[in-house]
Amino acid sequence: MVKDSLSGSPLEKASILLKGTKNFTVLTDARGAFLVSGIPAGTYSVTIAFVGYKTFKQQGIAVTGAGITIGTIALNPRTAVLEKAVVTGSRPLIESKVDRIVYNVDRDVTSQGGVATDVLRKIPQVSVDASGNVELLGNPSILFLINGKKSTIFGNSIVDALQSIPASQIQSIEVISSPGAKYDATGTGGVINIILKPLSIPLNMTLAFPPAAMTAPPTPPHMQKRRADPALSTSFPARPANWAATK
Repeated sequence: MVKDSLSGSPLEKASILLKGTKNFTVLTDARGAFLVSGIPAGTYSVTIAFVGYKTFKQQGIAVTGAGITIGTIALNPRTAVLEKAVVTGSRPLIESKVDRIVYNVDRDVTSQGGVATDVLRKIPQVSVDASGNVELLGNPSILFLINGKKSTIFGNSIVDALQSIPASQIQSIEVISSPGAKYDATGTGGVINIILKPLSIPLNMTLAFPPAAMTAPPTPPHMQKRRADPALSTSFPARPANWAATK
């Protein structure tokens, strides 16, 4: 059973990750209880996480054919971040909300020169390997969103897509380890929502036009000596392609 260490109340939908010979991920029920069945014999580690609470980890759990009971686990609330937010009056780097963790990228000056992959490495519950593959509490089945919506940028390769998003253009990243029924089944391991900064006036992307589009109408004879032939150059900020979000 998983409960609050202060009130003793059961924690529903806490994430349970069992890693060993085979990995298992389950959620606690309304009583804070959980059951993992069909576990092969071996040595396992268990990780229990719930938004707003410190993560519990235990190594070296021996499982035999008879099964095992780990008893009651009391999770301690995360209070330091909330107190800091109240005292300073500004947004902290990490916010723990009821159903998600919010990492405020715009508050992290060390991330501004990197990409989305670099930021994800700093977020609790999220792990990124050397190849850029992302897991949430050990589960790679993650639904990625941009501004709360699906995006075609993640269609071919999530790793390449995350590498193409500059950290300087990200406002915050939301991590939902226990998504509700409204999210796609592909995100059974959780949801990561990348919130971009509001668009500014683009200033450094060169636009090319076909020759026909640049053809000007004939110049009247009386203006041929006065009219110059200026070269027009328009530029806007380069941004990764295919960032359009779809409903």
